[in-house]
Amino acid sequence: MSKEEDYKWEPKRSLQECKQILHGLQGPLPVHSAVVGGRTVKVFKNTPPNLRTFFLGAVQKQGNLEYLVLDDERYTYRQALEAASRAASIFRDVYGVHKGDRVAIVMRNYLEWAITYWAIHLLGAVPVGVNAFSPASVIAHCLTLTTPKVIVLDAERAIRLSSTLPRVKSDCGATGVLVVVKPVYDGEKTVRAALKINGVEDWTKVLGPETKHTKIAKSESWKKEAACTWEDDGSIFFTSGTTGLPKGVLANQLANMTSSYQSFLTVLRSILRRGERPDPTKTYANQKAALLTIPLFHVTGCTAVLLGSTFIGAKIVMMRRWDVDRAIELLVKEKITNTGGVPSIALDLLESPKFLKTPNYLDLISYGGAPAPPQLARKIGKLKGGTVANGQGYGLTETCASCINISGEDSTARPYSTGLPFPTTDLLILNPKTRKECAPGETGEIWIHGPQVMVGYYKNPAATAKVLSPDGWFNTEDLGSVDQEGFLYIKGRVKDLIIRGGENIDAASLENAFFEDGRVLSCAAVGVPDQRLGELPVVFVVAKQGIEVTEEELLVGARERLPAFAVPVMVLVTKDHAPLPVNPGGKIMKDPLRAQAKTSWEKRKRNAKATKASSSKSKL
Repeated sequence: MSKEEDYKWEPKRSLQECKQILHGLQGPLPVHSAVVGGRTVKVFKNTPPNLRTFFLGAVQKQGNLEYLVLDDERYTYRQALEAASRAASIFRDVYGVHKGDRVAIVMRNYLEWAITYWAIHLLGAVPVGVNAFSPASVIAHCLTLTTPKVIVLDAERAIRLSSTLPRVKSDCGATGVLVVVKPVYDGEKTVRAALKINGVEDWTKVLGPETKHTKIAKSESWKKEAACTWEDDGSIFFTSGTTGLPKGVLANQLANMTSSYQSFLTVLRSILRRGERPDPTKTYANQKAALLTIPLFHVTGCTAVLLGSTFIGAKIVMMRRWDVDRAIELLVKEKITNTGGVPSIALDLLESPKFLKTPNYLDLISYGGAPAPPQLARKIGKLKGGTVANGQGYGLTETCASCINISGEDSTARPYSTGLPFPTTDLLILNPKTRKECAPGETGEIWIHGPQVMVGYYKNPAATAKVLSPDGWFNTEDLGSVDQEGFLYIKGRVKDLIIRGGENIDAASLENAFFEDGRVLSCAAVGVPDQRLGELPVVFVVAKQGIEVTEEELLVGARERLPAFAVPVMVLVTKDHAPLPVNPGGKIMKDPLRAQAKTSWEKRKRNAKATKASSSKSKL
């Protein structure tokens, strides 16, 4: 089935009825208006005053339940608080971190990522989540932009930054650089090399249970820091823009907590739409378990999964990197009830014979962050006799992860839709030229308003002013439309971004990486559709006159200058130095290049398939 009309479903309750049950005065999360940061927004009335209170409340409710898991490492909620409390007190009394200061986290998914995050919030400081897979120069940019008081990174990142780390530390005015070492993953050689870097300290020797700072660690001195309010800074995550360098996105405390409720509410709404009457205390009576497949340095991994799971008292099982076979093992071993990430993760599971024949505890698979094939929702909806809910969402770093969601039968009935606005989110579709509101079915720019919208781009008021109105309306620069009931449909992106498996690849930065090769005269980056990852990057290159260069030669340099996810799958060097098509203004026209790239990529895939088939026959 490829058309929405092929699937008929009549909900037992209207959207308005669901809204009244969930968000009326007697609902689990009533909504009212408040002025936050000078903006009038809709907020959940019972939202805690800050993330410190949010975390302490979760520990009080679920203290003895398992909380964080990575292979053989485990923390209960109470143990996580004890570790975070030690770290917070040492951050304060040894390194001088206080309310409002920034602490950067640059690492893979380790338990220490979450412990550091909560230590920061116990202090009322601001976590800076840096993409650990970025090149050293980009990581350095993110750090010097945000000037963290302390930098916490893993051994891989320490080695990658080894030549620049002392300078970066000095430029930031940082008082400490702590390295999380994992011999079981990194190997002893890597660990030794990381700890030899000038100016770094071993996390375990500083923040472990028994160290030279044990007395300070037990002092709970973080309690001396004044409590934050909704308006105080809550996080900085990074997103790529048209400049080619990541921009820091500053969100307040309220934005982060609001985002944490989205999965909880989407599930309750889907239950109501089926005609059932959920009791939130019973819906989550048995502990849920989430498989975290995406990096915590992405806003979705942190707010939607880490915070969302904390809110409902779930266990969070981390993966250092995605591996479908390992994921299937964890689904069974850890009794995982929900997982997701970018669509490719769901596709990998559904295409695995091992997954399809292995009994598991899943009741939800969600996805977002990249274009998804419409049949994905219906494939998930058929799992385990229709007992696994599917869900997807739409959001950006600037909206503190998803602010529009869909799940259950609504998603199955509308596989092309990314869902409905969050109860606290206002959505407008505006004509890009007239700025007038579009009628249902008309395509326009997507504008978002609500408590999840960013404060602004950190130290970049000019970029902020381009997308954020004084009263808090954010222009996503994406294109979409809504139907008569308000469900959103993404139609394309105004931004010149390529989204590969949830990773934003800025065309300008990709092109700049190729321009660093002295043999390149001009180039252009575009995306080609891919069913699994959404899009794949392709680069067109015009070589300088008198120079001949091959695709593989160019890719060697690209692999050195770009993170793995941004390396093009194909480089097309123009024949006889032919120029790229340009418009009368001299700007490269990318539409014809996209069409050409799509044709060339499909041809290359067919040839590869034929070669593989021929090779298989020759072995018989």
